[in-house]
Amino acid sequence: VRTFTTLDVRLDGILWKQGSWRKNWKERFFVLRRDAWRLSYYESKNSLRLLGEVVLVTEARDKPAILTPVTDDSPHAPGYVGFAVTCAATGRELRLQASSVEERDKWLRAIRSAIDHALKIDHNKDIKDDQKKK
Repeated sequence: VRTFTTLDVRLDGILWKQGSWRKNWKERFFVLRRDAWRLSYYESKNSLRLLGEVVLVTEARDKPAILTPVTDDSPHAPGYVGFAVTCAATGRELRLQASSVEERDKWLRAIRSAIDHALKIDHNKDIKDDQKKK
């Protein structure tokens, strides 16, 4: 069981996740933390049993995750408000669905921001390392 303070969490909430084998949709509790470049998902908000995660930025910071709007049909929302998060290093894809376009866009903005932040931190480190060498 894992716990988070509000300071640790960039965004959390319910999304529907498509199964990788059966392709059925299950409601999961997702957490995007400020201190980890992963999108993690749990059984529920009350049961923080980690079921899986996708790496948003590799340790080397050379392969950020790919975010893709998905327009397949879905039984959970008219007009399908889904997106996919693909780990560039492994090719693992999470197909997700939000309850509304606004909710989906909120998740996409937060994930993009987390990726940009991770890449910026590494870029700033490289600049500082270069300055030390001079």
